[in-house]
Amino acid sequence: MIFLKDRYAYKSLLKRLAAFCFDAVGSVLFSFPRFTARLKKSSPVKRILVIRLDPIGDVVMTWPAVAALKKRFPEAEIDFLASRALVDLIKIQAEIHEVIPVTNSWFSPGVSFKDAFSEFFQLAAQLRKRHYDLAIDFRGDLRNILLMSTAGIPEGLAYGRTGGSFLLSRSQPYPLDEHQVRLNFKLIEHLGVPIEGENESCRFKYSEGQKENFWSRFPDLFKSDAVKVVVHPTAGYPSKQWPLLKYWQLIQRLAYENLVQVILIGSEKDQYSAGVFESLPGQVVDLRGKTQLADLPILFDQCDFYIGNDSGPAHLAAIQGLPVLVIASGTNDIRLWHPWTKQLVVVNHQVPCSPCEAKECPLKHHDCMEKITVEEVLNQFKALQSQTGRLAGKS
Repeated sequence: MIFLKDRYAYKSLLKRLAAFCFDAVGSVLFSFPRFTARLKKSSPVKRILVIRLDPIGDVVMTWPAVAALKKRFPEAEIDFLASRALVDLIKIQAEIHEVIPVTNSWFSPGVSFKDAFSEFFQLAAQLRKRHYDLAIDFRGDLRNILLMSTAGIPEGLAYGRTGGSFLLSRSQPYPLDEHQVRLNFKLIEHLGVPIEGENESCRFKYSEGQKENFWSRFPDLFKSDAVKVVVHPTAGYPSKQWPLLKYWQLIQRLAYENLVQVILIGSEKDQYSAGVFESLPGQVVDLRGKTQLADLPILFDQCDFYIGNDSGPAHLAAIQGLPVLVIASGTNDIRLWHPWTKQLVVVNHQVPCSPCEAKECPLKHHDCMEKITVEEVLNQFKALQSQTGRLAGKS
C-alpha cells in the first residue's frame, strides 16, 4: 500500500498506479519532442508565467520565491495566473507585470467540469499568444502541467506530484519534510534564484490611492493608543474552525482584562457566526463584510497582533510583519504550513489522527480544536506580547 507514496500525492493506490503508468508511457512518447523543443530554445528568459490557482494562504507562501525570481531575472516580465478573487491584491505588486484571472479554476468550489474544461482551452490559447519562455506551477498539479504544455511553453517547472513529470523541462523529488516556503524555493533554485532573503519580509504593497480610500471609509477606526489586535474567527473548512463561542469569550477577555482594541475581520455572510457576535464590547471594531482582501495589508500595517485559525489572512498578517497567534487544527502538519514569521505562536492540541487533511473531522469529535481552551489561548497571547514587547501600544 506504500507503493509510490513518496512520489505521488494521491492517497489511493489505484490513482498512484495510474499516475505511474501515465508517466511511464508519456516518458516514451514525449521525451524526444520535449528534448528537441528545448534545444531550439536558446534565447534569454524574457517572459515568465507563475501559476498558483490556490487560496490566499498558498499564494502568500509563494511570494518570497516570486520576489527572488524577479531579482534573478530583473528584466523579465512576470505574469501571474491566479484566482479572480486575488487579482486586486496581486496586481499592484512591483514584481508582477500582469495578473491573468481564472474564474472557473479546477480548485474553486462549485465549479462544474464543463466550465473548468472550457476555460482551460481558452487559457491555453491566450497563453500561447504571449510566447512565454518559462512557466512555473508551484502547486505541482497535473492539470496545470497540461496547461503549460498545451500553451506551448518550452520550459515548464513543477514537482509533478500528481503525474505529468515527463512534460516538464526538469523533474525533481518532492521534499516531504520542508515548509511550503522553502519547498517553493527548492523548485527554482537550479535557475540561480537567490535564496538569501527567504526569511525576509516580502510585504504586499498598496498604492497611496488605496490607502487614502481605506482611511476615508474608516476615519475613526482607532480611537486610542491601546494595543490593536486583529481577530479573524472563521476558517475555510469546518475542520480548521475553533468554536466561535470560544472566540467570543476570548474577545471579551481581551477587551476587558487586557484592555486591547480588537478589530474583527471576516465575512458578514458567514453562517457560522450568525448571532454569536451580537453583543460585543465597546473596544471591538466589527469590520466583517466591510473590507476586501486588498484592504488587509493596509489594516495590518497599523495593528500590533493577529489571532486566528490556520487560514489565509494569518499568512498575510505574517508577511506584513505582524506577530501571529494561530489556533491550529490537526488537519495539516502545521510545521510545514505555519505562517512564515519568527514572531509566531501556534496553539494546538495533539491528536493521533493528525494530519487528517479532511475538510470536516472524520471522527466527529473534533478534539484537536474542541480541547483548546480560551485560557490557553489567552496565556499564549500574553507570552507573545512579552516576546515582542508590545504591551501597552504600538512599539
